[in-house]
Amino acid sequence: MRALSASGESFGIISHSRKHNDLEFDVRKKDKAQLLLPSVNKLSNIKFTEKANFQLPKGKNGIYISGCTILPEGLFVFVDEVNSRLIIYDSGGNFIREIPLSFSPRDVAYIYNSNIGVTCMSAKKVVLVELISGKQLSSFSSEDTWFGLSFLNENVTIRITGTFLTTTLEGEIKSRVKGDGLTHCCAGEGCVLSSNYSNHSVLCYKTNGDLAWQFQNPKLQTPRDVTVDENGCVLVTGETSNKLFAISPNGQVWREILNNLDKPYAIEYDKASRLMPSTVVLHLCLKESHVHCEKLETIQDVVKNINTSPLLEDTEKDLKFIMTNLDSLIKNRQENKTRINAQKLACMEEIQNVRKLINDRLDEMEKRSKDTMASYVEELGLDFDNFSQELNVNKSHISALQEELEAALFYDRY
Repeated sequence: MRALSASGESFGIISHSRKHNDLEFDVRKKDKAQLLLPSVNKLSNIKFTEKANFQLPKGKNGIYISGCTILPEGLFVFVDEVNSRLIIYDSGGNFIREIPLSFSPRDVAYIYNSNIGVTCMSAKKVVLVELISGKQLSSFSSEDTWFGLSFLNENVTIRITGTFLTTTLEGEIKSRVKGDGLTHCCAGEGCVLSSNYSNHSVLCYKTNGDLAWQFQNPKLQTPRDVTVDENGCVLVTGETSNKLFAISPNGQVWREILNNLDKPYAIEYDKASRLMPSTVVLHLCLKESHVHCEKLETIQDVVKNINTSPLLEDTEKDLKFIMTNLDSLIKNRQENKTRINAQKLACMEEIQNVRKLINDRLDEMEKRSKDTMASYVEELGLDFDNFSQELNVNKSHISALQEELEAALFYDRY
């Protein structure tokens, strides 16, 4: 999970103890667990005051917090991804309840009243949950894989693969903005913020998709979740640097706010109450004999004695995500191949049909030509026969005339 360091300036570190996890929050009243940020415009004036701490209960699979949010009445809601549950505390550090879910949650955002939105990466959906009853009120889904979630001005902003999706609570898509961020997002006034842990950067996109600014600094070392305070300053966790950073609204100035954290991951800031829970990745014991978790295990001990590990879980999730994308790519290629083969067969069938039509036409023309020629030959034959008969008749007449002529000449002679 997540928690604060032991220093007076740190916040949200979970201890290394295998028996419980400590979360620490700054307080401004004796009986209120909260983190106070002064209302200032200068980055250098952002600081934390007193802190309180409380324990987050582990589940049967340990505990792994991938997101958190704050309700106006000061309730903290944490997403335990590995145990498919929501953990709720009040601002005084008192445990309120757990809400079991029928899916593995990824991120959470406050919507209105006692309702929150929860993303489910595996089922590719957003679920609206009512905290008082624990009922799932409604949901909407899509073909995309869903990660981070943010709610602002009646619109839901969801981080999906390669895109920031803005929808209504009914799931009606209002805009799609392509962005280079990875899993988390935060909707601001006229912008969307995200981080890219692969190149240690924080990105701010305009609502039309243009990149407003990009802050890139190796000191961030695997930035994860982002949030915005009432002055527009961007707060981002550095999972590997073990620090919390603040970046100016224009992305030009930055400073370290907290250090000595333990793999800080999720973060949220409520502008109205000025509360900020921050969580760090939980380190579970790798073997039962390791009581205090003060030293790192060797890789050999990890392999031999491991029960569970968020790092390996993250790696497994990344591999599953890659496999899902590969499966989707293979499926798309197979569908394209099937479609091309179908088009090929359709073209071949069309060619055969055209060829048959041509052959039928040629056969018809050939038959017609033969019939015409046969008719002509027959007519010529009849004409020839008639002509031959006329010649024979004329021949007979000529022969008769010759005989009459010879007879006349004979009579004249004698």
